Amino acid sequence: MIHELKNPPQIIYVTAFDKYAVDAFGVDATDYLLKPIDASKMERAIQKVIKNYLKDQNIKDESVLSNNASTTNETVTNNPVVKKISAELNGKIYLIDENEIVYAFVDQNYVFIKRYKDTLITRYTLLNLEEKLTPSIFFRANRGQLINLNKVKEISTYLRGVFK
Repeated sequence: MIHELKNPPQIIYVTAFDKYAVDAFGVDATDYLLKPIDASKMERAIQKVIKNYLKDQNIKDESVLSNNASTTNETVTNNPVVKKISAELNGKIYLIDENEIVYAFVDQNYVFIKRYKDTLITRYTLLNLEEKLTPSIFFRANRGQLINLNKVKEISTYLRGVFK
């Protein structure tokens, strides 16, 4: 049935059972991920989807996928820029746009991503996040915090010029 569609969806199978791998590739799945999901494997699967999309649409200019390219003066390379971070909440893995992130922080050797409405856990280190996110937007405040400067409304100081 999927093969009959004019624009069939790209499928990434995610399951805890490797016995479904044959079924996944029987419907031309783009990729197959086994739980627990490794963030780097998820990232590669998403990159496959993007490359397939570009190829199917005959898009030569990848900048259509990079909503940050014009605002951060980044050069679009042969690989499309995807500003999504995988993070978990209540047993589900979400792909978060970098503009949703208010800040990231470390607590007891775990890295959390704070959005306005919730807090998610990620498998990235704070250093990995700092490398993946747009450097002109995200500021490393200290060893344990990475802050989205677009979300800062004001900066107050304590005594002796220490910020709070």
